Amino acid sequence: MVIKIGGSLCGSAYLKNWLDGLAAIKHQNIIIVPGGGPFADQVRAAARRWRLSSQAAHHMAVLAMQQYAHLIHDLNHDIKILQRYGHIKRLSGNAVYVWMPCRDISDFCDYPENWHTSSDSLAVWLASRLGAQCLCLLKSINTTGKPQARLKRAPFVDEYFKTALEQYPGRLLFYHVSQLSEFINDHGSDSPGTTLHP
Repeated sequence: MVIKIGGSLCGSAYLKNWLDGLAAIKHQNIIIVPGGGPFADQVRAAARRWRLSSQAAHHMAVLAMQQYAHLIHDLNHDIKILQRYGHIKRLSGNAVYVWMPCRDISDFCDYPENWHTSSDSLAVWLASRLGAQCLCLLKSINTTGKPQARLKRAPFVDEYFKTALEQYPGRLLFYHVSQLSEFINDHGSDSPGTTLHP
């Protein structure tokens, strides 16, 4: 399973609760894709101030995701660092990982390098590469009861998300930050037929 944790959780009590909840799940591999949060906000400010190219701003924003990944790991050391997505295939047992996206995105991702492609679309890219059966997006915006087609467009996700999703055959789920208990009920128990790989 791949779960994207939005940057909007940074600085919120929800973040630690979610990390602790995810770390307690032992029956499958979970890979966290970090958002950019306040680190990406600094990139946006620099891009405006210096009129940076889209490509430069994109690479800086991916670095912002990596900063958020370090924060996530430091808040819960049971969440392991995943430097390369390919490493997951060689790891034994099940665990929760936070993905460091810089090298994988630089070496393998052919998505547009601009602000239309943010961590939402990169989460789709990772889920596709891993063959993950489920991709969950954790949002501060209340998505309850809204049709999935609408959720594929702003303000819920980035502009490239719909295109990226065309290459992902798995399930797409949205959770509000207040729905940790619902997430645990849906994914936290080792039920018959549970897939032990991402």
